[in-house]
Amino acid sequence: MPQDRREPILPKPSEQMRANRPYLFSDSQRLSAPRLERSLLEYHLETLVNRKEEYLFEDFCRRIAEAELCPNLKPQAGPLGGGDSKTDSSTYPVSTTLLERCYWGTPAAPVTERWAFAFSCQKTWTSKVRSDCKKIAELDTKFSVVYFITSQFARDKTRARLEGELSKTHEFEVHILDREWLCTRVLTFNREHIAIETLRISVPVAPELKRGPKDTERQLELDEVLNKLREPLANYASDDGIASAYMQAGFLSRELELPRHETTGFFQRARSIAKKSQNTSLIVHCAYHHAWTDNWWFDDVSTAIEVYDEIERFLGSAPDAHAVEQFCNLLSMLWCSVGCGEFDRDELRLRERDAAARHRLNELVNDHPDEAVRLQAETMLAFGGLSPWQCDDSFDLDEILRKLTSCFERSQTIVSYPLTRFTDTVIGLSEYLIESPEFDAIFDLIQKLTSERDGEITEARLLIRKGEALQKAGRLREAASAYQQARYKAAKEEGLETSVKAADLASTVFISLGLPNASRQEALFGAYHACKWTGDCHQSSWYGYRTARMLAWTDLSQGRLASFIRWMQLATNCFCELYDADIELQQFAGVYQEIEKAFCNRLYTLNSDQVKRLVPYASQLQDMQLPMSRFTVLYLAGLENEMAEEFTRKFEEDVEWMRAFFAKWKSSVRKGFPETLLHQFGTKVQATGNVRNSVICLECEADFETIIYSDDLLGTLESLASLCVFDECEATDQLIRVEVFMDDQAVSPPQILFCESTEYTQVRVRVSPNFCNWIPDHIEEFRSHLVNVSIAVLCCAFGTNHDEIAGMMHDVSETDAFDRALDCVGSEGAVEAMIGRDCYLLQAT
Repeated sequence: MPQDRREPILPKPSEQMRANRPYLFSDSQRLSAPRLERSLLEYHLETLVNRKEEYLFEDFCRRIAEAELCPNLKPQAGPLGGGDSKTDSSTYPVSTTLLERCYWGTPAAPVTERWAFAFSCQKTWTSKVRSDCKKIAELDTKFSVVYFITSQFARDKTRARLEGELSKTHEFEVHILDREWLCTRVLTFNREHIAIETLRISVPVAPELKRGPKDTERQLELDEVLNKLREPLANYASDDGIASAYMQAGFLSRELELPRHETTGFFQRARSIAKKSQNTSLIVHCAYHHAWTDNWWFDDVSTAIEVYDEIERFLGSAPDAHAVEQFCNLLSMLWCSVGCGEFDRDELRLRERDAAARHRLNELVNDHPDEAVRLQAETMLAFGGLSPWQCDDSFDLDEILRKLTSCFERSQTIVSYPLTRFTDTVIGLSEYLIESPEFDAIFDLIQKLTSERDGEITEARLLIRKGEALQKAGRLREAASAYQQARYKAAKEEGLETSVKAADLASTVFISLGLPNASRQEALFGAYHACKWTGDCHQSSWYGYRTARMLAWTDLSQGRLASFIRWMQLATNCFCELYDADIELQQFAGVYQEIEKAFCNRLYTLNSDQVKRLVPYASQLQDMQLPMSRFTVLYLAGLENEMAEEFTRKFEEDVEWMRAFFAKWKSSVRKGFPETLLHQFGTKVQATGNVRNSVICLECEADFETIIYSDDLLGTLESLASLCVFDECEATDQLIRVEVFMDDQAVSPPQILFCESTEYTQVRVRVSPNFCNWIPDHIEEFRSHLVNVSIAVLCCAFGTNHDEIAGMMHDVSETDAFDRALDCVGSEGAVEAMIGRDCYLLQAT
C-alpha cells in the first residue's frame, strides 16, 4: 500500500452505521424514568411466600418461559401447586407445517417434543425438584424435557449434580433455572414489563417510550406482518412469501431497535424457511441480511463468517451483479474484522475468496446480456480498487475515480442501474477521496445527476456533505463555497431546514477564515429563517440559538454592545425552548462563559459615563445567564453599593475581596481594543473587514439604514474575495478606508468616489437619505451597485486595474457563486424584525 494513503480509524460497526444512516434506526425517545432495579426484583422473589403470592410467580415463570424457551405452553389448571396434572405448564402439540411457518408471539419456533414445566417458591428447592420430577415421571404422558424454575438461588455445583442425577433416574432431560437466570432474562433482555405486570411490583414510574413518527409507522407495519404470519397458509401462497415476510419483520425489528434475540430470531426463521423452498437467491438473500444485521446493529461479525461458509458454493452461479455485491459486502466485513485484529486473514481464506468474487464480476462484465448488469459489475470492480486490502504499489486513486466517473456517465440512460446507492458510497468516502484532483469531476457529475433525478434540495444536502469533507481536509474557503451553494439551492419553503443548516455551517467556516462580516451575513440569513420557520420546533430553536449566538459574537467583535445584548436575548429565548424540550445542553455552559468573558473585557475599556448607558440592560444580562456581566456593569457604573451584598453572598467573600477581584481583572485586560467600540456613543460608527491580506476600515453615519448598508457591503466583499477565482491575485497588504456618507443632493443608486493618499486608499460612497426605501423596488440595481463597489475595493486590495477585476467578476457571474454572495444582502427587514431598529446605539441615560 502507498505510504501516504490514510487508513480510516474504524469505529464500532453499529456506531458507523448509525452515523451514516441514522434513518435506519429508531427515532423514539426513551424518557428518563426509574427502571426495575435488580435488588428490588431479587427481594420480591425472596419474599413471595411471605405474601402468599405463589400463583403470581407461576404466571411470571410461564410468561418468561414463553418468551425465552418456547411459545406453545398451556397454563396450569386446577388446584395450586401443580394441579391434578402434576405439572405447572406443558407444551401442546403443533403440526409441522404450522410450527415452521406461523408466528407464535416470539421469533423462536415452538418445539415438537413434549416438555413439562414446574415452578416453585419453596426455600428447600432441592427436595421440591426431586418430588416434582418423580410425579411427572409417573404420569401416563411421557415428556422428553422437564424444566424446573425456582425463585431461590441454586449453586452451580448442586444444580449440575441434580440435573445429571434426575435425568439419569427418570430418563428425561432435566434443566434447573434459578433466580439468577430469571433476573438476567428480565433485566438484560428488556422483560421488565413482564415482571412488573405479573408479580405486581410497585415502581415509582413505569418505563416509558415516547414513540417517534417513523417508529409508529414501523410498529404498525410490523404488527400487520406478524398478524399475517399467525395464519401464514391463508396469507401467503408459498414458502418464498413466508420467508420474505419474516425477513421484512427482521428489517422492521432492527429499525425499531428491539432486543437482539427478537431481531435475529426473525432472520433465523426466514433462513430456515428459505432453505426448505430451495430457492438459491432467497437463501443467499436471507443469509446475507442476517449477517449484515448482526454486524452493523449488534457488532457481531461471527454470523458473517458462518453465513459465508454456508452460501459460498452459490457464488459461481450468482445470476447478477446485485447477488455478487452481497458476497463482496460480506467479504468487506471479514476484512474489517481482520484489520481490527479479531480474526486471521489466512484462516478465513480472504485472498482466495476475494479473487473468486472478482472473477465472477469479470464474467458478468464480459458475458452478461443485460447492459445494466454489466455496468453494475464494472462499477463494483472499480469500487473494489478503493478497498485498503486491494491497494498495492500500483494503486492509482485518480484512475479509479475516472473509471467511476465513466460508469456514472454511461448510466444516465439505464433505468435499473443503482446510481443513488453508488453515488452515496462516493460521498460517504469523500473525506478520503477529496485529495484527488479527479474528485471535483466526479462530484460535479454526481451533483448534476442528483439535481436532475431528485431536485435541488437533495442536491443541497449533497453539497453539505461535500462541505463537511472539505472542512475536515482543511480546505475552508472551498468548504464555505459548498455550504453557500447548499444554502442557495435549498432556499425555498420545503427546503428551509437544509438551507438554514447550510447557512449555519457557512457562518462557522467564515469565522475560522477570519471573515466576521461574511459570517455575520450567513448567520443573519439562518437566524431570520430559523425563527420564522414552522417546521420541527426543536430544530428551529437549535438553529435559531446557534445563528443568533454567532451574530452576538460577531457584533461583539465589532464592539457593538447594544446589538450584542439583543442577539444574546434572542439566543437565550431559543436556548430556553431547547431546555424545556429536555435536550442535553451542558456543552453550552463553556460557550456562555467564553462569551461573557469577552463581553466583560470590553466593558473595562469604557469610561464610567459610557458604562452607565448599559445599566438599563443589567436585569436582562441576569436573565440571559450572564450574571458576571451584570455585576461588572453595575460595579464599573459606580453602583457598588447596589450589588455588593449580592456579590459577596454569591462568592462567600467580603467587599475588599470584591474590589480586589475587579481591580485584578481590569489590570489583566489587554489594551488596544478596536476604536470601533467607542463610536457607538457618537454620530459615527466604524467596522473592519478583511480582503485576503488587506484590511478594510469602514466608517459610516450612526443611523440604522447606513449601518445595515455597511454590513451588507463588508459581508459581500469578504464573501466574494474568498472565492477561488481570486487565488492568483496577490494582495497589497494595505489599509483601505471606505466612507459611507449621506448627501441631500445624492440620488440612488449610491455613487462611488475615490481618494488616494500615500498611507491608504479611500473609497467614498455617497448615499441619498431615502436610498433604503429605494432598495426593495430596485434589488437587482442595488446588487449591481454592490458589485461595482466591490470591484473598486478589490482593485485597491489586489493592486490591479478595473478591467481585470471586472473580468473576474464576469466569470463569477456565469455561475451561481455570484448570486450566492449577494443572496443575503438587503438585510434591513431581517434585523428590524428580530432585534429592532434601535439595536445599534446605546442611548444616553
